[in-house]
Amino acid sequence: MALLASYSADRSTGETLEDFLQNRVFRDAQVHTTQPKAEDVAAFSAYLSRFKAGLAVEKAAAVLK
Repeated sequence: MALLASYSADRSTGETLEDFLQNRVFRDAQVHTTQPKAEDVAAFSAYLSRFKAGLAVEKAAAVLK
């Protein structure tokens, strides 16, 4: 929200939000890419499987309301 407020208050005429973010907010930002650990990928995959399995339960519960 603070970024949008700053954009609204400080933007130049015709400056898009994308330009504002690139040229003012993240101008000096550096990009660092990392790879996930294999055990984290496996843990997330297990979580996602359990989450998807629970969606049927949630859907059935919504019908009972």
